[in-house]
Amino acid sequence: YGKFFVDDEEHMACHYAIREEGKLVASVGIYPYTVYIGDKKFTFATVGNMGVDPSTRGKGYMNELYLNANKVLNEKGIDVARLGGLRSRYDRYGYEPCGFMYNFFFIKRNGQEYLRNNDVPNYEIKTFKETDKEIMDFIRSIYNKQGIHIDRGDDHNFYQNLIFFESVPYVALIDGKPVGYFSTDGGNIYDLAADTPENFVGILATFAAREEKDYHLMIAPDMVENIRLLSKVSEDMKLTISSRYKIMNWAGIIEASLALKATVAPLTDGELILGIEDYGNFKISVKNGEPSCEKTEENADLTLRTHEASRLLFGPL
Repeated sequence: YGKFFVDDEEHMACHYAIREEGKLVASVGIYPYTVYIGDKKFTFATVGNMGVDPSTRGKGYMNELYLNANKVLNEKGIDVARLGGLRSRYDRYGYEPCGFMYNFFFIKRNGQEYLRNNDVPNYEIKTFKETDKEIMDFIRSIYNKQGIHIDRGDDHNFYQNLIFFESVPYVALIDGKPVGYFSTDGGNIYDLAADTPENFVGILATFAAREEKDYHLMIAPDMVENIRLLSKVSEDMKLTISSRYKIMNWAGIIEASLALKATVAPLTDGELILGIEDYGNFKISVKNGEPSCEKTEENADLTLRTHEASRLLFGPL
C-alpha cells in the first residue's frame, strides 16, 4: 500500500488524532487495502503507527484511539484488520495471532551446493526501475497469480512496495526474458516469485551463491511446490505466525480460505455449524470437495469465543 505518510488528502485522511489545547498528543493510522484470496476480493486494513506523547501517557488515549479504530473499521466495512505489537496489549481489541508463514534460512553454501548438483539455467540477475515497463508488466502478472496477494495499484505504488524497507529490487532473466524477481535489504528476501518452482529456487540459489550474506525469506503455505523444493536445500526452516488479525467478515474469509486450501489439498466432505461469540452461527460445509460458509439461525454444534475461533480456523489451536 505504498508509503504511509504522503502530504495529500488521501493518505493523511487515514490518520486519527487526539489534541490537547490544539497540540497533537496521540495518533493512530488505519490503512485500507484490497486483498485477493484465490479469486475472492476483500478489504483489509492495517492499524498501526500508534504514538502517544510521553507527557500524556496514562490518560487512556491509546485505548480511546483503538476503540475508535474498531468503530471506523465497522463503518468502512473492513473484512479483516491486522496489526503488529504485543499480544497482551491488543487482544482486548479483538486481535489474535493467525495465519502461518514458512520461514527459510539460506546461506551461500546452500546456493553453491544447489548449483553444483542441479542443471540450473544461466540467470542474469540485475536491478531495475519502475520505468522498465516490460519488466514491471511481467512482475505484476506473476505477483497477481499468487493465491493470496494485495492489489498494489499502479506501477509507482507497486515499486514503492519493493523498496519499502530500503530494499533493492532485482529481476532474473534467461536469454533476456524475465522469469522471476525479488527484493532484498541485504539480509531478508522479500517478494520472491518466479514462473516455475524450479526457477524460484534456482534464482535464490544463484543470488545467494554469489553473495557473502545469509538470507531469510518467508513463503505462504499455499505455495506447496516451492516449499517442497526449498525445504530440501535450505539451511534451516521454521513456521511462524503471520500476524495478529481481527476478523469481521467471518463467512467470506472462511469460505475463501477453504477454497484456496482446496487448490493444494483435497477437502473432506462434511458440515459444522460454528457459533462465534458476538458474531452469530455459521454453517461451514464441504460438498464434493467444494467449500461454502454462510450465516445461519440453526443451533451451533460448537460455540467459541472470538479469539478461540480465530485460533481454531486460522491459527495454532
